[in-house]
Amino acid sequence: MKYKFKDWSTTETKKQKVTESMKKRRAKEIADKLNDVRLWNSHGYGINMEKLTTEVKLKVDDFGTNPDMHKKYEATMGCCRISCLAWATEAWYRREWAMNR
Repeated sequence: MKYKFKDWSTTETKKQKVTESMKKRRAKEIADKLNDVRLWNSHGYGINMEKLTTEVKLKVDDFGTNPDMHKKYEATMGCCRISCLAWATEAWYRREWAMNR
């Protein structure tokens, strides 16, 4: 509730006051849906923005329309790719070393 829902004070359609229990219920609903592997039929792949907005009913900022935010995203993803590649390479070398001892 601290981050995603901190500014959520009224419902969008009925303009009702949002309570803590409503926030908790919505958070559980989102978590359950995102954790349903049958719904997404994937593991380790991203869920596209359209599915998040239509199936999970999340409001998502489209960083592709904001050049500054998009540049920061690309930089972050580049670092993640480098870290993952370094980890995978190290794991491969460790495995090879262990197998050839």
